[in-house]
Amino acid sequence: MKKQLLLYFVVFCGLLGCENKDKKSAEELLRRIEYSFRQEKYNTAKLQIDSLNLLYRHHVKLRKTADGYLYQIEQIEVERNLAYFSTQIPKKRLELTDMTHAFTLEQNSVQELGMYIHNNIRGRASQTMLKAQVDESGRIFLTSIYYDRTNCSSQSVKLQSGDYFVLSAMIEPDDEVQGYSFTSGGGRWRILPLSEQESSTFARFVSLYYSDEILVSLVGNDCSSSYKLDEKQKEAIRETYRLSVLLKEINELKTGVENSKKQLAAIKQKIADRP
Repeated sequence: MKKQLLLYFVVFCGLLGCENKDKKSAEELLRRIEYSFRQEKYNTAKLQIDSLNLLYRHHVKLRKTADGYLYQIEQIEVERNLAYFSTQIPKKRLELTDMTHAFTLEQNSVQELGMYIHNNIRGRASQTMLKAQVDESGRIFLTSIYYDRTNCSSQSVKLQSGDYFVLSAMIEPDDEVQGYSFTSGGGRWRILPLSEQESSTFARFVSLYYSDEILVSLVGNDCSSSYKLDEKQKEAIRETYRLSVLLKEINELKTGVENSKKQLAAIKQKIADRP
């Protein structure tokens, strides 16, 4: 009986010693977290907080203290992001003002968003061209417009510069949704809008090979036609692509501001709810 009591006592002391050692290790890790926080080594502090929560789950009080540092770090990081987004928007808007001097913003009662069209091609609706437009959200749209006196049905558009080319998806001839054609003045107009993704790819291609000759080919099952992009068309497409990128950047920054404000409010609420 005495031996059993002695054994229980030894085990109890051992467990108590382990518990004290465990707590001291957790407290030391918490001190390192505080030091990292004071030194503004936030990534290190977050890793240390993760370690404390993983290794010392039963030390709830110490973990709550560590979480307090985590909330402060999150607040600092979100406030820093918010400040960055907020300072970048005015700069990008100045760029937008300068860039849109070469464009006209067209809008009607049906359209939710206005469309920017480069002044190089505005008013050239009755000419063969690759028409580029971009809406106020930054979505770019290209439309192939071609006129000749043949009955060729275009099903795809191809851009080529040297050995490099891009090709749009094939559509059924005279698909009323994706493309159409009509006769006028003894000839035939063929209109083929490209998808948003294709438009972005084509516009980027023109931007990359702007200094080179670029050939536009209209491909059908029974025939094909082609023409060269003139300098004004190439400039219009390149600048429309640049405008698209800039408008998307501005919208992403605005979204960043909105999301950061929401995150900041949530973090402040978590801090306020702490016991």
